[in-house]
Amino acid sequence: MTDKPASFIKHRPVWLPMSSAELARKLKVIGSIIMMIIGLSFYYAYGVAYGDWNMLQRGNEGVYAIFLFFFGLGLLGFIMFRKKTSVR
Repeated sequence: MTDKPASFIKHRPVWLPMSSAELARKLKVIGSIIMMIIGLSFYYAYGVAYGDWNMLQRGNEGVYAIFLFFFGLGLLGFIMFRKKTSVR
C-alpha cells in the first residue's frame, strides 16, 4: 500500500478556517448586499401594496428616504469592502 492521497489536486478544503480579516470582509460584503435587497424589497412591497411606483410624488417622501437609506448604505458598503483587483 502506498501513502498517496486520493486526489493529486492541490486545493484548500472549504472547512479549513480562513483568516479573520478575510472573513470580516466577506461578512461586510454580504451584509451590504442584504441591505440593498432590503431597500429594493421595501420599494417593491410599497409599490405592490399601494399601487404607487413614483417615489418622487408628493406624499411618498418617507418611502424614498427609507429606500435611499438601505440601498445607499448597502451600495457604499459594497464598494468599500469588495475584493480589490490588482492592475498591472
